[in-house]
Amino acid sequence: MVRDRFPDEPITLAIGDGLNDALMMREAHVGIELHTREGYLPCYAGDIQIASLKVLKHLLLVNGRNISNKIESIIYYLFYCGCLLTLPIFFYNFFANFTATAIFDSLSVFLYTFWFTLIPIVIYGSFDGGMHPYILTTYPALYIDGKRQKNFRWKQFFISSMAEPIIHTLLIFFIGLFAVSNSLSKDGKTDSLGMSALVMYYSIVVVANIRVYWYYNQKKLLCLMFLVLSMVSLIIWIIVEENAHFVDSNYGNETENIFERGSTLLCLIYLLFACGAVSYMIKHFIYGKFFQTLYDWGSEQDAAQDPFFKNTNILRRAYEPLQLGEIAKSCYKSSEFIDPTIQNLISADAKANEMNFNKFTLKFKGSAGIE
Repeated sequence: MVRDRFPDEPITLAIGDGLNDALMMREAHVGIELHTREGYLPCYAGDIQIASLKVLKHLLLVNGRNISNKIESIIYYLFYCGCLLTLPIFFYNFFANFTATAIFDSLSVFLYTFWFTLIPIVIYGSFDGGMHPYILTTYPALYIDGKRQKNFRWKQFFISSMAEPIIHTLLIFFIGLFAVSNSLSKDGKTDSLGMSALVMYYSIVVVANIRVYWYYNQKKLLCLMFLVLSMVSLIIWIIVEENAHFVDSNYGNETENIFERGSTLLCLIYLLFACGAVSYMIKHFIYGKFFQTLYDWGSEQDAAQDPFFKNTNILRRAYEPLQLGEIAKSCYKSSEFIDPTIQNLISADAKANEMNFNKFTLKFKGSAGIE
């Protein structure tokens, strides 16, 4: 009934021991099976097995929230990395008259995906603790954030995984291509396709790695360490390729030519600052204004230091006055036998708009005298 008839299609959680509620746990979005009896064989009807209800609060408010945020961030990042590498290949076709000239060799594409951008995001998923457990358990109303942010998922995906990499790619491709093509070496030599491609490739790898830093909440120093490790692995690859010649291009000579020319070096530095500025504006202005989370809002209010800040502040920020009559209509629209109390809620005379917040529960008061 809750899944099918409550507004906004809520995500349901079922808790039981599996004796007579196995079907309920399987039907819910998330099922938690409680093992409290010794010698009892579990039926494995739930998605999660716990031994005590004491861990339930931490499981929902901390682990569930942080893991959900990590999965969301990793999905956004994977699409971001894919667009950041493939869009320059698409743009270059217009300059190559669609002759299928490759701007990046296949080995570089492989290493970009499976090595240069892999380490920081794996460390983020494995070790970053997410938001602080004390804050999440002290203010359980922050859990509502998942439901609020669900309405913005596609907008956030479009901004983080499509709009942002498109802007970064336009900066990297056109600035890198024209800055390198108009540069000259000390002996008057012009650039080559390999130089332009390497400037773009190095910029893409560095920008993609720095982009992970925005996702970290606690282990920022660890993130910086592995960012440096990823950059060191890129340098090692250049040295190894120069001696082994895995591809036709000589990355070592091309890299030396890049750093010998002041304009190309300044181009790399400018690209990093420009892409970082775009990411900063998206995070703090677009996200901060239109998709601000309750956690970030509480940080702005300095909730941890304010003794008068309570869950009621978060709830009033999150919710508009709730019409209980609309919920009752959607739940009991097909029922022939309706309790008089519910009938009063459904009737037009009952104005159940007023909400009186407690710390962990909500009380709804209507004109029918219902609490």
